[in-house]
Amino acid sequence: RMRFSCNVTAKGTEATVEPHEGSFRPWWKELEVEIYGATQPAKSASVAALDGVGAKTVKTTFTTDRHRILALVPDGGQGLRVNVEY
Repeated sequence: RMRFSCNVTAKGTEATVEPHEGSFRPWWKELEVEIYGATQPAKSASVAALDGVGAKTVKTTFTTDRHRILALVPDGGQGLRVNVEY
């Protein structure tokens, strides 16, 4: 089981993925975070552990036809936080 949450911040959006629950071991190693309703490309984006340690810049893509920002982030199962500024 995976729990996701999303919050609007003063600068953009923060998406949180809680640590995986249960005995199932997924085959995937990445997650694609999609933020809908964007009117412009992201200025910056980063991914970090839930405690904020190890923040790394991630590349984003903006699709004008669907008004969304996409970010492909690593998923090791321990939980993560993605911050997108726009």
